[in-house]
Amino acid sequence: MGLCGSTKKAVKSEKVKFFRGLPRFSYGMCTHIGYGPLKDENQDRVGMFDDFGGYKGSQLCFFVADGHGVEGGSIAEMVKKELPRQLLIELPEPVNVKSDEHIDAVLDAMKRAFVNTHKKLLENNTLDSNLSGTTATVCILQGDQIFIAWVGDSSLYFVMHDNMGGYIAKRITTDHQACVPSEKNRVIKAGGRVCPSKNGLGAPRIWLPDKWKPGLMVSRSIGDAVAHTVGCTEIPETKHFTLGEDLAGIAIGSDGVWDVVDPERFAQMTKQGIRDPNKLCREVVEFGLTVWEEKKQADNMSIVYTFFNPPLPKEDAEKPTVINS
Repeated sequence: MGLCGSTKKAVKSEKVKFFRGLPRFSYGMCTHIGYGPLKDENQDRVGMFDDFGGYKGSQLCFFVADGHGVEGGSIAEMVKKELPRQLLIELPEPVNVKSDEHIDAVLDAMKRAFVNTHKKLLENNTLDSNLSGTTATVCILQGDQIFIAWVGDSSLYFVMHDNMGGYIAKRITTDHQACVPSEKNRVIKAGGRVCPSKNGLGAPRIWLPDKWKPGLMVSRSIGDAVAHTVGCTEIPETKHFTLGEDLAGIAIGSDGVWDVVDPERFAQMTKQGIRDPNKLCREVVEFGLTVWEEKKQADNMSIVYTFFNPPLPKEDAEKPTVINS
């Protein structure tokens, strides 16, 4: 159950950035295929751009994509490359970031970027996205303004300071799944069915009106062309926040993490790992692997975590590295 990754020491300048518009921050990330012999491919992808668009000191972007279906890994890889590209095309420059006009423009731009990425995927003749797709959850910081867009069930949490010197994890996103009434209604209006599988077991899924396919659980995604004919959509939900003193960090994880690591546990682990977010992410995944092993089940696990105004890292802090194994 071991993880393979870098054990090299990190230079402080690689770990902590001092920016003009952004708060001082450090970050870490980890992705893992999952427990034992039950998974043969890691379909998750994570990403972090600390100088997004060349606006060093003004703009930060990080995300998680969780692929599903036969082509899920390849689609998540494509989205990892294409979605940031589309965001840079659509986003306004990070100036006057607190104005209502700018905030609305950024949220609209994020929606267009998701839609454009979905279109690019459907036009890609090398990837079959009929029954495969990916979730995507993206967070962009422009100065102290936080912009979030997501499709699917890769959740984002705020880690808040409490009044006891510890942390509280607060969920910000909601899952886009077929069982959610508003999502279910959209699918039904588009002619689809929402129900468990043919044998009546399991969670509600999206089905064609006359066939037992595609059987998709998430109700928003990039890809999944068949499900998109009956109400699944690539249009993300969006939210905006202003970074305050009570916000300690932001974490995005695939469902393989949050299905086995509850918010209270994550908040406790955060307090122990404030000097080394990369080590924290690895320990979160290691804990999740233990729980999945006890369940005799498996899922890919990925997390990216950004900690604001951290103490300087320890000399032996792990270098930010995506761990694939």
